[in-house]
Amino acid sequence: MLQVLLPEAEIKAISQNIPANEVPVWYYWEEFVQKHLRTGKSETTVKNVRDALRLIIRRLDIFTIQQFNNPRLVEDALFSYMEENSIKHNTFNSYRKNLNTYGIWLGKMDYIDRNNIPKIAKCKAEYDENLTSTQEQVNAVVVRIRERKQTKLERLRNTFFIDLLRFTGARPCEFEDLKLKDIIKEGKGYKLCLQGRKQKGRKRYYPLCSYVIDSFEAYMDFRSIYRPNEDYLFVSAYKRVPWTYVGIKNLFASLSKELGFRVNSYSFRRYVATKLNSLDMPIENIRDYLGHTRVATTLRYIERSCVLTKDCAKVMGV
Repeated sequence: MLQVLLPEAEIKAISQNIPANEVPVWYYWEEFVQKHLRTGKSETTVKNVRDALRLIIRRLDIFTIQQFNNPRLVEDALFSYMEENSIKHNTFNSYRKNLNTYGIWLGKMDYIDRNNIPKIAKCKAEYDENLTSTQEQVNAVVVRIRERKQTKLERLRNTFFIDLLRFTGARPCEFEDLKLKDIIKEGKGYKLCLQGRKQKGRKRYYPLCSYVIDSFEAYMDFRSIYRPNEDYLFVSAYKRVPWTYVGIKNLFASLSKELGFRVNSYSFRRYVATKLNSLDMPIENIRDYLGHTRVATTLRYIERSCVLTKDCAKVMGV
């Protein structure tokens, strides 16, 4: 599936607008995927690059390598798209980063003389206060995920997903890539193996607690009957494909609307970091639990305590 950037019918339709002396953006795609993955790099990166290329082709009408490597053209088109669709600055920068990954590879292979994507200006990210789920909000999500209208497969999958998320605080990309083999039987219990994305592929192991095991077994009992032959841990409810990051985002968007407060993967990630910190867990242990490389990164995930603020105010008021 990763080798397919666009359906053949779509390529055929677009190709009518490409001059004969110019190279389509998708011309080198299969080679990029093959050479990228065989070096041990992640499928997630390939998916992100694919999504960025699909955006510039389908929404920005950038069809050729020559247009792709024109920083003024791409920058103007991206900014216009951002303004029209109220896209945040960090999303713009993510598109730029993923396009640059493809540009670097094209330059390395001598398919372009020089990669010009770095000339696209970065957006200065607007300050957006990091969202941390409270214990009450997490409890509300846990209740809602079991009661909302959905298919049985969705209910069991989503319940297990939320339980695993509030237990590990893992990144969305780490969940998206999980396979059945990553849940390892260990005595009477199980342990989860997560493959780090930002720790040079280092693995982290989590012995699962009782409530996660219960939701996992309920999910797998149903899956073993109706979807027994799929390798990915989280499956789509309607297609025989893995549950994608888009599906995860859609679930969080629905939950946010239903509950009246924002819910996303990173709000749970910060919840886990904050809870461990409040229980006096050493910061180095929290770093390793979340899969961070540096303690400084972990500290940014910990919500500043209102109790500390009040204590400081008392001191200053004397």
